[in-house]
Amino acid sequence: MQKEKIKVYTYTRVSTAMQVDGYSLDAQKAKMKAYADYNDYEIAGEYEDAGKSGKSIEGRAQFSQMMEDIKSGKDGVSYVLVFKLSRFGRNAADVLSSLQVMQDFGVNLVCVEDGIDSSKDAGKLMISVLSAVAEIERENIRVQTMEGRIQKAREGRWNGGFAPYGYRLVDGKLIINEEEAEAIRVIYDQYVYTDIGANGIAKYLETHGIRKIPRQNGKNPLFDAHLIRLILKNPVYCGKIAYGRRKTEKVRGTRNEYKLVEQDNYLLADGKHEAIVSEEVWQAAQVKLLAQAKKYEHVNRGKDEHVHLLSGIVKCPVCGAGMYGNKSIKHKADGTKYKDFYYYGCKHRSMIRGHKCDYKKQIREELLDDAVAEVIVKLVSNPKFAAMMQEKINMKVDTAAIDQEFVNYEKQLRQHYSIKSKLAEEIDSLDPDDRHYVRRKADLDDRLYRMYDKIEDTESLLIAARAKKQAIEAEKLTGDNIYKVLIYFEKLYGVMNEAERRQLIEALISEIQVYPERQANGQWLKSIKFKLPIIEEDMSISLDNEEQVETVVLLTERPLVLVEPCGKYLESYLEAREEGRENGMASDDFSSAPAGELLKRYDEFRCGRDLPPGWVAADYYWLVDEDKNRFIGEIGIRHGLTEALRRYGGHIGYAVRPSEWNKGHGTLMLGLALEKARDLGITTAMITCDDDNAASARVMEKNGFTLLDRVTNTVDGRTVITRRYTKNLSPGPAGKGAV
Repeated sequence: MQKEKIKVYTYTRVSTAMQVDGYSLDAQKAKMKAYADYNDYEIAGEYEDAGKSGKSIEGRAQFSQMMEDIKSGKDGVSYVLVFKLSRFGRNAADVLSSLQVMQDFGVNLVCVEDGIDSSKDAGKLMISVLSAVAEIERENIRVQTMEGRIQKAREGRWNGGFAPYGYRLVDGKLIINEEEAEAIRVIYDQYVYTDIGANGIAKYLETHGIRKIPRQNGKNPLFDAHLIRLILKNPVYCGKIAYGRRKTEKVRGTRNEYKLVEQDNYLLADGKHEAIVSEEVWQAAQVKLLAQAKKYEHVNRGKDEHVHLLSGIVKCPVCGAGMYGNKSIKHKADGTKYKDFYYYGCKHRSMIRGHKCDYKKQIREELLDDAVAEVIVKLVSNPKFAAMMQEKINMKVDTAAIDQEFVNYEKQLRQHYSIKSKLAEEIDSLDPDDRHYVRRKADLDDRLYRMYDKIEDTESLLIAARAKKQAIEAEKLTGDNIYKVLIYFEKLYGVMNEAERRQLIEALISEIQVYPERQANGQWLKSIKFKLPIIEEDMSISLDNEEQVETVVLLTERPLVLVEPCGKYLESYLEAREEGRENGMASDDFSSAPAGELLKRYDEFRCGRDLPPGWVAADYYWLVDEDKNRFIGEIGIRHGLTEALRRYGGHIGYAVRPSEWNKGHGTLMLGLALEKARDLGITTAMITCDDDNAASARVMEKNGFTLLDRVTNTVDGRTVITRRYTKNLSPGPAGKGAV
């Protein structure tokens, strides 16, 4: 009887497309196959990660899949073959922990080139030593790269990234941009020589018509207080170059989690650029910043301090902005204090961020607060309410959107770190004898410096997202608790302090509308919009004076809508296009037409005029958030199909901007587009995707498309398997797209 062959897996990895001969995927595979043939092993599975760093196992999908297959005993393998240990990983902890898992399931590691077999005692020792050496090597590369940046700073040279506002980069040197620098000088003059702070300067700049010139890294035309503080803190404006003002530190107790920490001591050198303000002025600004930071140091709110219950929740009847609490102190005739009065007034009564409201009336807090409380008391006293409450117990407040924001930033950060590692390895793999070595190294260094800036920005956003989530988790009331509180609202409300009342109102109410004028019966309250679905449509609430109050229930957020391309969302579209380029989206996912010609091109496509070869007439729509004036994604519906489009492309193609991925927008967009397709007279819609694009396949299947077949196509010189899906649409008017 023939002896059963020993089964093995092979694993290959390269960090970049620029690997030296002998390390390419094909070279690794060839040597491992020869090893398997020589030892009469059967290769039961092949796994490869192309363009993946060995820093950690995170982001190495094939490696993770291999480990899962080992745990399941799927193929009964005895060994995993790798070309060299460094291909398995450069992080000693990951290498050893992964090896331990493999051995727990009876699988050992063989490094073909290194001659190492973990089933032998000497082999495991060598793995421990070499993996530690590989990690040290990787760390040395990082240190060398950072030393280059530090040396640049010591020499007073700019370290890369966008030039600070007020400067422009010319051949890597900072040159004053006089058009921008004027605003910098005004900011320092106003801050140092007047009593106003950052918020006051922001208002001053707006009222004097001094606007921020939009740039690629900042398109907001207004100077906000946060930006002004950053400008005031930056020593570059007094002719200095700083390095290490913020440091990335590992989060204790984690392996691959980092945070940004402000540093008191950092490298500060005389720059080779011209200063915009004097060093004396800059130092004076730092003294004032420090004094104000101490002045506004956070302290716990005292029990007796007043809380504006509806601040921000009640909306201005003229401009719709939030109304905020104000305090007025009345005095007796002899000058002694009589009483504090509290009012709600529009936040835009004064000029704020270029917006000013003419609504000058102020509403007595106690009148509006009492009216809102009375409505809620009447609501919970309604006979229908108790039964509804019992059905709603155990309902939870949805935090999915916040969680997704957190996940998106983490994903971006992992991508940035991955790109950074790739660049570091590319630099390390350069041949010093190459006649283009200097130019290639400079180019890679520049890309690496820019990536550090991106990492720093994303880490800042991630820290903010973490803080936001922690605050919500610490303070949120579950739906369960809210409903229980509401059942006993009248009793509990009377014994709550102001802070507790505010917390309840925030959890319960999303918006309050008031009349522009106080009504004849003395009421200001017009309507209340509740966050929780607790009121039936026929449940009417009235105040004691018989003034009817409209109660509105917020069941879902306002839906996103499809619109024809228009100027209203053009700026957001262009931002999304740039966002797509930075995240590696295909060049044709969004139109590459210049901004001034973009809308004209859409008209040409709709009419079938001046089309590129192989293209057909198509209607394009944008998925937008009307409330935020934000472009989300684009979808195109072709009027008809060529033979090529029947094989690859179909009737409908769409793209979603990267910051909106994994939120269900593709599914929504396709569903909405089907209505448009019916209007075009399309009776059977066809749509395609690559066979390995599981996400796109799910989008189609969720919208009722069924798999027709799989066909082989050649796209950009590569062979792909294409899934073709179809869906029968209800008959629409006879039109140009009927199939």
